[in-house]
Amino acid sequence: MVHRVILQKLFICFFTNLIFTNTICAITIDDVSLDSAMLDLSSYDLDNRIYNIRGDVDFYPEVFLSTDQVDQSTHISNLLSISHSWNNQANKASSLPVFTYGTYCFKIKVPSNMVGKTVILKPTSFVAYASELYVNGQLSAFNGRVGKTLSDIDYQPSRNTRVIPVVADSSILEVIVYASNFHHFRGGLFNGIKFGLAEDLQFEQQQNVMSDLAIIISLLIMFLYHFVLYYSNMKEKVSLYFSLTCLIFAIDFSFQDSMTFFLLLPNVSFELSSFMHLTMPYLLPSSFLFFLYAIFPNEVSKLFRNLSAIVSLLLIAFTLILGTRASGFIVKPHYVYIVFIIFYIFKVVIQAVLKKREGANFFLVAYLLFSLCAVNDILNMFELIHTQSLVSTGLVVFVFLLSILQGRRIVVMYNRNKQLSANLKILNVDLEKKVGERTEELNSSLQQLKKLNAYKENLTHMLVHDLKAPLNTVVNADILPEDERTLTVQQSGFHLLNMIQNVLDVYKSENTELNITQEEVSFLLLINDAINEISLSVKMRSILIDLDRVEDYVLSVDRSLIQRVIVNLLSNAVKFSPTGGCIVVSNELQDTGVLKVKISNQGPPIKKSDHEHIFDRFAQSKEGQSKAGSSGLGLTFCRLAIEAHGGEIGVFSERIGAEFWFTIPYVQKSHISKESGQKEILELGLTESEIDYLRPFAVQLKGFKLYDISKIMGLLNTIECSSKAMKEWIQSIENTAYASDIDGYNLHLSLVLK
Repeated sequence: MVHRVILQKLFICFFTNLIFTNTICAITIDDVSLDSAMLDLSSYDLDNRIYNIRGDVDFYPEVFLSTDQVDQSTHISNLLSISHSWNNQANKASSLPVFTYGTYCFKIKVPSNMVGKTVILKPTSFVAYASELYVNGQLSAFNGRVGKTLSDIDYQPSRNTRVIPVVADSSILEVIVYASNFHHFRGGLFNGIKFGLAEDLQFEQQQNVMSDLAIIISLLIMFLYHFVLYYSNMKEKVSLYFSLTCLIFAIDFSFQDSMTFFLLLPNVSFELSSFMHLTMPYLLPSSFLFFLYAIFPNEVSKLFRNLSAIVSLLLIAFTLILGTRASGFIVKPHYVYIVFIIFYIFKVVIQAVLKKREGANFFLVAYLLFSLCAVNDILNMFELIHTQSLVSTGLVVFVFLLSILQGRRIVVMYNRNKQLSANLKILNVDLEKKVGERTEELNSSLQQLKKLNAYKENLTHMLVHDLKAPLNTVVNADILPEDERTLTVQQSGFHLLNMIQNVLDVYKSENTELNITQEEVSFLLLINDAINEISLSVKMRSILIDLDRVEDYVLSVDRSLIQRVIVNLLSNAVKFSPTGGCIVVSNELQDTGVLKVKISNQGPPIKKSDHEHIFDRFAQSKEGQSKAGSSGLGLTFCRLAIEAHGGEIGVFSERIGAEFWFTIPYVQKSHISKESGQKEILELGLTESEIDYLRPFAVQLKGFKLYDISKIMGLLNTIECSSKAMKEWIQSIENTAYASDIDGYNLHLSLVLK
């Protein structure tokens, strides 16, 4: 009901405005006829009047003559009616080929009081397909530019007629009209010429434009309104087809006499405007049949509907391929096809009325009015009759009545949907309860699946990241010197083996306890073996390992497991320590009889909230994550291995660095002494002269990308080594490059660049 009220108010306002604007300051339009190419208006009143000039005028084919040339011309002229195109004259003997050019010539005698006033003389319709109209040598109207052949560079066809007011400088107005046509199925003037005072014709043009714009805007509103209705319910095809039909009507109507299309797009090309003007009538029959099929599906043949769509597409394709010149010849057959469609639709609607389909009577009345107006304009186009164009009036009434019909259908659908919604709510009461229970179960399963998926993705990502560096070292080992190649490959292999063993042990512990094989072993021996395994990474990052107050003890442990614990903790410390930093290792015999081992670094601190979870699988502090990727299983293995020995493991971190500690049962004091404060320091001892020699090479190395291994190795091979320190510097550059350690690489370069 709401939709119908809105539509009714919209169209009542529209019709009131349309009638009001056409009754104020009304201008009288009279038809007058030429007599032997002469029109005598000397006794006529021209104020508030516009004259439609019809009749016969002199026409000079295949020549363009000025006023002076006409008086002196030896060319033979024909009398042609300007109410008919030159190829469709009432007297067939006077008819000319459709594609030609020539000059129309006639005179108008006006009252003496008109001399000095501004007048307008323009064709009632556009001149197919180019024209120039002169009054006493003054250009008064034109569309395009005339030419003598289709290939003439001067020939520029256009449908947009432009008017220029001219001054009546004498009581005799000599009118010359040049016309060229090489595209349209009608040539030259075919609907007469309008004449009157400039202000009267301009006012009439404004009124026509306002009326046409009002109709076009109303059609576009209907298009948008019903398209939104379709968008809200895409199953309602009636709204879609009706909206598209309104859009096609709007575009086609913009090419009627007032040519409102060119008011909005004055510079559009002739090819595009002609294509749009020709294709809109091609689309109308099929779009209307689709709309009719959506309303009365049992009465409209689906085959006939689809055939109409195929015909429309073929006509459009024909126009695209052959252009407007060739397509002009199918206009008349096409309008015959439209007349056939009109009668077919009548048959369909009458059948719907007889079967008492909803809205059929209303549709029949609307369609009857529109079809009568359409037939009138078709006969007018064929120049069988000369009447006022009625299609705009019929179109407005038709769309208005169909909008009301659509409104009624929407209200019925709304009420039906409302009832269905009420019934659906009743059914949903029990369903919602069941869905809620089911949703809980699914959410629980989904969370478990997400955790498993995240677990798998994290493991894969982190393992790939951890395996990349040692594998890269192994792959590029053949570039290393022979004396370092074995050690580098060996330590990379230890690294890979350690990571793989961590994964296996952690997953094995999920089902069974970690089995240990105890033996007596020196703690110092475990520390030294662990440091040897990671010596390469320590050397590349110039890390200092400080064995602070380390005492040797004999432990009863699984040597392999505890050594891997120390390797994991030292590797973790190396990874997060700054280049050139220091790692401190110490041990302490506690009163409880257990040995507490501490390994501290100078890396970023670990938040207190992360201390409890850092030994869980895949756990890693945010500081660690920002530093480097890791599988997150190394510390988990450490916890499992220490707990299997009956010990504990933890971490302590405040403002700077982190201290990892673990405890293991103490067996006895070792007799192997180690001086307190012993330190292992990795450093270089380059002389000033060696630094000066290496500096140019360092500058070039600084410009290389770290992945340009071949360039880096090539330059390093050109350096002549004169000391052990220089060899160690070169080796450090190679190691950091292979390990993709940008910090270590830049640090060693800075030793000779500072």
